[in-house]
Amino acid sequence: MLLDTHALLWLVRGEFRTEAAIAAVRAAQDEGRLYVSAVSAWELGVAELKRRDRPELGMPAARWFRQPWR
Repeated sequence: MLLDTHALLWLVRGEFRTEAAIAAVRAAQDEGRLYVSAVSAWELGVAELKRRDRPELGMPAARWFRQPWR
């Protein structure tokens, strides 16, 4: 399962609307088949630079990507 940037943000923020979506992501993670595109890292890094006064992630993007989402 490859998460795009919006899905990644929704997941981390707890904004997925269905339990089925959360269960699918958890299953993919447990099976070692959950992926995030390098482009998502770039998009979040650019967004972080543009919003220095309103951090979207609450921490530097590089550290945020190393955090487990659960």
